[in-house]
Amino acid sequence: MGNIMGGWGLADTNGNLTTDPIENIIFMIPCTSLPLWALKDKVLKKTPMTHMAWTGLKFGFLFSVTIETLQLFLRLGTVQLSDIFYNTLGGTIGGLIYYLCTQLQRKKDESSVDEKKGQ
Repeated sequence: MGNIMGGWGLADTNGNLTTDPIENIIFMIPCTSLPLWALKDKVLKKTPMTHMAWTGLKFGFLFSVTIETLQLFLRLGTVQLSDIFYNTLGGTIGGLIYYLCTQLQRKKDESSVDEKKGQ
């Protein structure tokens, strides 16, 4: 079965540098923010940042558990709890990035409306 706990740092047990945590976080950011963007009509635009972080956390956790379950049953890769944690963290970051992008877009839209009213 292997090491189910996984690596929790940037170095493995031999002291060699590993980038697995960073890769898991970066992998999950678009896997969370893109579905939120695709569902933007169903997700309220004026939701608080905590709601978007929570939604990203849920997306990231469910997607990560699905990946790890498939790895377990199909015997591909390794199943590690650290992967679930880092993927969930990446999902939360993806939700926050989506929130920031929607807020910037909303401010841009409001400023363009104000400019049109001023003319």
